[in-house]
Amino acid sequence: GETGGGGGSAASLSVNRTRAHHVQEQKYGHWSFLPERYVLDSSMFKSENTNSLWTMNLDLKAIAHSWPSDKRQMLVHFLLKRHEGNPKQLLLAVLYDMLIDRTSLSSLSRLYGSLNAVCYEWQVYNAKRRKLGSDTKRDGSVTSSSSSLNSSSTNALDTWRGYQIVSQDDILHFVFEEALRAGMTRASIVPYVLEYVRNVTKNFLKLSERMNMFLVELLLKDKRYFELHQFLQYHILLDSKVFAQKLLELQEEYQPAYQLSLDMWYRLGAFPEMMRVLVSKRQVMQALQLVTHHSAVFREEGLKPRDFLRAALDMGRSSTFFTAFRFFQARNQALRGSASFLPEDECEEFVRVFERNFRRTAETSLELKLDAPTPTATSAVSSPAKEEAAAPSVMPTEHHSPTLKAPPIKGEAAAATTAAVGGNSGGDQEYQQDSDAKELAYHDELEAAVEQKGLGQEGDDVHQEEQLIVAATEEEEEKEEEEEKEKEEQGQEQRN
Repeated sequence: GETGGGGGSAASLSVNRTRAHHVQEQKYGHWSFLPERYVLDSSMFKSENTNSLWTMNLDLKAIAHSWPSDKRQMLVHFLLKRHEGNPKQLLLAVLYDMLIDRTSLSSLSRLYGSLNAVCYEWQVYNAKRRKLGSDTKRDGSVTSSSSSLNSSSTNALDTWRGYQIVSQDDILHFVFEEALRAGMTRASIVPYVLEYVRNVTKNFLKLSERMNMFLVELLLKDKRYFELHQFLQYHILLDSKVFAQKLLELQEEYQPAYQLSLDMWYRLGAFPEMMRVLVSKRQVMQALQLVTHHSAVFREEGLKPRDFLRAALDMGRSSTFFTAFRFFQARNQALRGSASFLPEDECEEFVRVFERNFRRTAETSLELKLDAPTPTATSAVSSPAKEEAAAPSVMPTEHHSPTLKAPPIKGEAAAATTAAVGGNSGGDQEYQQDSDAKELAYHDELEAAVEQKGLGQEGDDVHQEEQLIVAATEEEEEKEEEEEKEKEEQGQEQRN
């Protein structure tokens, strides 16, 4: 009896299942699925020859939570093709979870490639539409459809052809920065950021400014200076003024950063910032080689003629001061037709120094102890810049000034910077005395040459003054060559 009863209950259960399946077939048998998400039900109201049209929606959040964790790559592709139910936020949340779980770089790289490929296709399509709009404008036949095309192309869209557009800023804000806030270390997140940047460049996309500076900050805080140097050399990182300033601040810890910052400013065409740095480093000649006489740079604060002349005077090199002074005299001549400075230039002090040192005068003053020149060769400075006009390859003066053999600068500024050098040996003192005697002899010969030429203090012609200095310099060089030849002959006789 119990067996028979059990058999009867089992038979009734199978009958109930069959009935339920039959009811389900009757319910869904007349459904027709239509693109994109519509369902046509033709089973209702057949007598009236009417049908019902239903809309089917997906619960993306429930699907994402129920998706197996070992198949999240397929979930990303699934969400990438959805356009309803906020799929972008769910997609970014999945990428964030994969980053926190330290998913392999190869797996994430393939996903990054899919996202960036959509961005690239959208960028190409958008560029074609803009070009089409510009062509219609050029022909003068702009229609309402073309104007709406241009307005729609400038606005960022969330989807394109059914795919989600995930920008670099989205990845940065919702994935990388969120992972840092969650406690992920910089050392562990840098490989994923580098892989994403590599994938961006691989898909011919331009790295965004925010993503660029985010990677720079990560490398700087971890003191990975050599990697930063390599990324700059291979043009992976973008140039910016903020980036160049950070490199300049890094020069004490990493010396090549100074040259990297100058190169970046040169590529950006930021000549005022570059010249301020060079003047602060007392590299006056390199700064003046970047621009021409007509440049508007010299109207900016910190780049007035007096700033350059002050830096040249503080260097203690007469040739540098002479060349800088003549550069601005030529600039005044080109702009105003006169080589003299205006009162608002505030260069009276430097004019007096120039008069005392490079023109015949009876006044005497203290001699300036010259420091040994320590020029710094820079690749960015050595090449000419392009601003308002092509800069010459040499100092852009009307007449090429000779390179003087550093006679002492005399003037008011010299007295302030004169200092006695103590602690030298007897040989150094003798050498200094001999050098001073030669410099005095140089000035005496120069004054004698001025008197012979009959110019005196009234010799205001600048070109004649340059020729006079060149003649005196050539005479000095000839005397030195004769002395060297005599020494060589004496040494040869002694050896014989």
